[in-house]
Amino acid sequence: MQKLESIGIVPTSEPNILDGVAEVIPQTKRKVVKREIDGQEEKVEIFETPYNLGVLRGNLKTISESRQSLPDDIMQRQKMLEETAYDSALARFKHESDVFRELDMGGNLNKRSLQAWMWDWHVQTQPRLQARIKELEEQEKASSKELAVQLSYFLKLLPAEKLVLITILELVNTLATGGYQDGVRTTRLIMTIGRAIEAEHHFQAAKKKQIPILDFKSKAELPTYSVSGYLELHKARVKARLEIEGKEDWMPPWTPEVRARVGAFVVDTLMEQATVINTITVDDKEYEEDHPAFFNTYRYERGFKIGVIKANDVVIQKMSQEPPREHLHPRHLPMLVRPQPWIRHNTGGYLFSNLSVMRMKESNEQNSYLKEADSRGAMELVYAGLDVLGKTPWKINRDLFDVALEVWNKGLGYPGIPPLALEQTIPDPPTNPTDLRAKADYAVAMKRLAQERSAHHSDRCSTNYKMEIARTFLGEKFYFPHNIDFRGRAYPIPPHLNHIGDDLSRGLLMFAEGKPLGQRGIRWLKIHLSNLFGYDKAPFDDRENFATEHLSEIYDSAENPLEGRQWWLKADDPWQCLATCMELRKALESPDPEKYESCLPVHQDGTCNGLQHYAALGGD
Repeated sequence: MQKLESIGIVPTSEPNILDGVAEVIPQTKRKVVKREIDGQEEKVEIFETPYNLGVLRGNLKTISESRQSLPDDIMQRQKMLEETAYDSALARFKHESDVFRELDMGGNLNKRSLQAWMWDWHVQTQPRLQARIKELEEQEKASSKELAVQLSYFLKLLPAEKLVLITILELVNTLATGGYQDGVRTTRLIMTIGRAIEAEHHFQAAKKKQIPILDFKSKAELPTYSVSGYLELHKARVKARLEIEGKEDWMPPWTPEVRARVGAFVVDTLMEQATVINTITVDDKEYEEDHPAFFNTYRYERGFKIGVIKANDVVIQKMSQEPPREHLHPRHLPMLVRPQPWIRHNTGGYLFSNLSVMRMKESNEQNSYLKEADSRGAMELVYAGLDVLGKTPWKINRDLFDVALEVWNKGLGYPGIPPLALEQTIPDPPTNPTDLRAKADYAVAMKRLAQERSAHHSDRCSTNYKMEIARTFLGEKFYFPHNIDFRGRAYPIPPHLNHIGDDLSRGLLMFAEGKPLGQRGIRWLKIHLSNLFGYDKAPFDDRENFATEHLSEIYDSAENPLEGRQWWLKADDPWQCLATCMELRKALESPDPEKYESCLPVHQDGTCNGLQHYAALGGD
């Protein structure tokens, strides 16, 4: 509650819906480290919570705490949720460093975690960056030339501590996605960091300036799909856009040149200060030297000399052991309020975040086409469709969550939930040291086992994210802001738990607003169950009969999912099948099944979808 109390919010005595709900046991990673005790070196076994999971749990705690303190102010709770993740990341780095110092390993940099390294780089770089910014400001003031852009102005928009943290995170994440060995293009990296700094400043300034939260009539609420209806919608968006722009007079002009220069300045400072210890063995003696953690070099692509930034071999080895996945930003969690309508290509969805309506990879051409289409008003249908998707409220299926949580906390292996312990058969090492073929086969087998362990840990972490998010949002009505890819396909922005995710994700989600089943609702529930089970090619009547003939198994699955006959596990999509079994049982046992209000999504798929390709070829 300290975070809430720091801004003047006093906790209330509202009942907590999570009381009585078991905590999600976090996935941990075993690590053996060495420490010196009474002059002797001993091995110590520690279990670490993965960095991303630790940050996520800290961010989700804000939702739980604000639910008790601000039960009636959903908008304020959403604003608190969108607070930057960088503070959480910094706290995590410092915690990692403190843990290894407590183990008397503070001086041995190479045996510490990647996050502890990042904390050291942060501490080393921050004072140097502050000094360089001050020197630059003095040089610009003393310059006799009139500068078109004063770089120091943009560098002072955020504290040096925040600038260094953003640079470290973006550099490590960009290297991880682009390949450790090949490095990353210098231009791509400095533009990425420049945009990240711009986005963070925009977020902080938007909160401070109280930019209005807009809402207006969407296309779905217009009476017709006529041309006049679309023109009315376009006028509403133009009006909202002008209102936003009127409030953004305080925003400095972030041009591509400014982003590049800001990114280059902070990257150069980080590369100057960030070091690692490289151990060299000469005549059976080990010598330690400080080497730069990152360095500039070149490579040739299609005959052109391209500047790249690479990591030191020591850093590459550490990153391959501890893959630094992109940190999960709290602004990319489900929203507690309706997403903002999309009013232009980079304004919509979350309240303060500056996200693009289209997903793209560093393509100036795509970005130019997007801006041009936006300026011509050609994106109205896209914006309206995304608004409709974003305004659909969802909730967590509590019955299914309880089953999944029990499976997870017991470490059981079920579809979509990897077991806690991975069973592997370790091959015997070759007995003949001269048998090169046997040694090669053994090395390949051990590498395959290591890959299996890494994949298992990754799958466990992914499931852990889903369970943590689902537990936090129990009892909440929430929304998924959407954007599109270059083909026009719409996707939810929250990456881990959404309605187009895997079987477990879909099973955990229900519509927040139920509708009476009506005369044909039971029939479609049964057809939906048959489809999920895998009996999806027969006529609809046969699929309905399939569910009717298996009512005994359906009831057993709903009432005893883990201790009964577990018929639901035979389905193609077991978790969704179990959710449908539970819903069908509730409907059939209700006083009037036709009036039963169901919240379960029932999937419908089109037929003859080849027609869309003919339509595209014909320009229809």
